[in-house]
Amino acid sequence: MRTMQMACILAGVVLSGVVSGVALAQAPMGPPPVPGPAGEVQRSYAAQMDNLLKTAEIMPADLYQYKPTPDVRTFARVVNHVTEAQVRGCGAVNGTPPPTAHR
Repeated sequence: MRTMQMACILAGVVLSGVVSGVALAQAPMGPPPVPGPAGEVQRSYAAQMDNLLKTAEIMPADLYQYKPTPDVRTFARVVNHVTEAQVRGCGAVNGTPPPTAHR
């Protein structure tokens, strides 16, 4: 009985290692990171963008008007501010004029 139990445990460990190896082998490899200051800026931007998008996705819609204090912008206004700055900043770099406001 003890031998059978050990054989089952060993088979489970081996099988889990094979499955993990196959999963890792199939994981797509991204391009190598850009070295130097340009790479640092790209990685920092990507991390900040990811944080903002995740935060905006998990914030319930009814809390977008949340203000921690009366003197602080709402969550919606902060997200809007960041996206507007992004459009202006990238547009200035790549020569794209900002879109006209819809009123």
